Amino acid sequence: MPLPLEAEKFLDLAVSCLKGRGIIHFYSIDSDEDLLSSSIEKIKKHVKNLKILSKRKVQEYAPHKWKVCIDIEAGVA
Repeated sequence: MPLPLEAEKFLDLAVSCLKGRGIIHFYSIDSDEDLLSSSIEKIKKHVKNLKILSKRKVQEYAPHKWKVCIDIEAGVA
């Protein structure tokens, strides 16, 4: 899901396309103060059963803002 500004809008659709379980690569923009935590909260609002596989800064987006990627496995029981 490489649309960092719009990815949250499509999380429900991405989860519904999975057959049981699968991996979603979620990109978002976070600030230095809450790096990764706000993106994880966005994901948890839409995905109930999940396992975070990895999380990382991808590149600087603007001063004090980062494009981040969180890889999750959805449909984990």
